[in-house]
Amino acid sequence: VRHNLSLNECFQKDIRAPNGKGHYWRIHPANMADFMNGDFRRRRAQRQVRRHNNMEVPSDESDDESMEDAARPPLPEHFKRSLEMHRQLEMIYGKPEQEQGQQQQHQLNTADFMTMAGAVAAETRPTNNTNTSR
Repeated sequence: VRHNLSLNECFQKDIRAPNGKGHYWRIHPANMADFMNGDFRRRRAQRQVRRHNNMEVPSDESDDESMEDAARPPLPEHFKRSLEMHRQLEMIYGKPEQEQGQQQQHQLNTADFMTMAGAVAAETRPTNNTNTSR
């Protein structure tokens, strides 16, 4: 999975795990709106990352505005929860300094992260309201 994430400019490494192995991955801010709308095309994502980083965009990669937002499939529930968690973490810790043009990584307190993950999981856990009378 990490190899595929590293090949796609829509994703960027966020922090290193406390044991020093692996990384958390996040959606690049330039692509957040596309993912929220269910647009997972890599071509468009790369173009937006280039624009976000003030890089030149080749002219053959012009925007295809013919695709209407309403024609896109709805966003899966598990993905909506992941995006909501990402927003909550940004509210608590702020945006990574990397987005401000610096190459430092945003540090995150693991205990706080696990607490936040538990809270989001509890909010999205289905209730057991089955009616046993027939």
